[in-house]
Amino acid sequence: MSSVSASATRMSSSYRTPCTRLLLITTRNMGYAYHAGRRCNGVRTMASETTTAARAYARPPPVMRFFATCPPGLEPALARELAAECVGASNVKLARAGVSFESPRRNSNDEHPLATAYRAVLWSRTAVRVLNLLHDGPLVVPTRRGGPDAAYATAIEVPWEKYVGRGLSVDVRARVAKDAVDQGIDSSRFCALRTRDAVCDAVREATGERPPPPSRPDGGADVPLFIAVKHGRAQIYRDLVGNIPLNRRGYKGAGGAVATHEGTLNEGCAAGALMLAELDEMLEAGNMRAVTMADPMCGAGTLAIEAALIACRIAPGLLRILHADKRFSLSHATSDDAVRDLESTLPIRNWPDHSRELFARVVADAVEAARPAPYCGDVRICCNDLDASALETTRRVARIAEVSDVLEFADMPSRARSWAPRRQADFVVVNPPWGKRVGLSLEAMAAQSRQGEEEEMAQIAEEEAWDDLRYFLRDSGAVIPGGDAWVLSGDPSLTASLRMKASRKIPISVAGVDSRFLRYKLRPPRR
Repeated sequence: MSSVSASATRMSSSYRTPCTRLLLITTRNMGYAYHAGRRCNGVRTMASETTTAARAYARPPPVMRFFATCPPGLEPALARELAAECVGASNVKLARAGVSFESPRRNSNDEHPLATAYRAVLWSRTAVRVLNLLHDGPLVVPTRRGGPDAAYATAIEVPWEKYVGRGLSVDVRARVAKDAVDQGIDSSRFCALRTRDAVCDAVREATGERPPPPSRPDGGADVPLFIAVKHGRAQIYRDLVGNIPLNRRGYKGAGGAVATHEGTLNEGCAAGALMLAELDEMLEAGNMRAVTMADPMCGAGTLAIEAALIACRIAPGLLRILHADKRFSLSHATSDDAVRDLESTLPIRNWPDHSRELFARVVADAVEAARPAPYCGDVRICCNDLDASALETTRRVARIAEVSDVLEFADMPSRARSWAPRRQADFVVVNPPWGKRVGLSLEAMAAQSRQGEEEEMAQIAEEEAWDDLRYFLRDSGAVIPGGDAWVLSGDPSLTASLRMKASRKIPISVAGVDSRFLRYKLRPPRR
């Protein structure tokens, strides 16, 4: 042990009292150790120059633990992309509505473990958030009457001065299981409030200033935190994504591109469905052979755009620059201004352990890995819709995302039964209308319920759309014999109208609706 850590250890023994809890933090391969004493009521009892000096030599741990969240059903797809070479995560494990993973142990370049999280943020197509685990342990139960509650006593154990710098705002979200009532935590709101109190008290003691209220342009905090309490244990995370989740790419909101299509499919669900069906491997094979995908009812084009991003190997996180009201351009994505704008959409920019140089290098690697048309090979994604405004929306979004060269559009809007792509499709991916429109606002749903006649007409149009889809898949000859059709549906009665037997059914939660991504093996058209 170094002289600094040894002196810190000797000094700590003189401060041990019955009401003092000592936290010994020893990090392997770092050459130091330090003690941080805290009373049960959250007031520190040791603040020495020696301890401060030891903290000044702090390095990040050789391994960082993370958790990426996703909609239920997409966990296998998320795990596959985190384990891929572009992210390089290790110890990837499936969980409910998410995947846990770790940064690999340091390589010869001594790369910061946050680099793995940066890559996950840029490359994950299915994740909603990427969280960095700061604390995982049993709840600290107060040992004396009048002491702090369990949430406060647990949160105060974390060395917050390492994660919250001077002047950075803090916000806390919480999820509390029912059994936490036994430890005195009766609601998620109370847990979040007391955790934030503990963080603010620790930061004020370390820096002399209390963290200010959140003031980021997106309404989020500089250091968003999340605490989960279940079965007597608490896990505390910091959120690398903030108020704008990863499944909001930015291309839909750019220029009001989808303002007239409220019921559009979520980008993360669309990409996850493609990956669960392993269609990403077919799309990426375009440099070896011709690949054609058809979407006869493209709507606002979410499935088509996500398929094009996969084919062009464009990291979806690069498009977050659109949330900064900037134009997306692969050719300028590595400029200092573009990196700074992209960084501004994430709360990491002011974190004490954030490295802008490393982040810029990860961005540069992602840009270098992209292969936009014509380098993606002979890939064609053919789109059609009955609604002319939907086709125009898809065209506009394709230009924003720089994938328009991969997409082909119907010459004019038409029903699915009367449309055929310019060359036979290898497979079909479609999200036909079903049930309530995905993502409709409460006001829109209320307006629909008041309009009985319009609702009846919409139901008739819905049934006609599925009849058209049946003809397109079975009788039009638009798809090569033996090709696959993948249909997303949340209404089994409508699915039955296809009169086809699904060879595979993948459960997916779409906006809270239990849905299925169905695979049909197509036969030659009937004569």
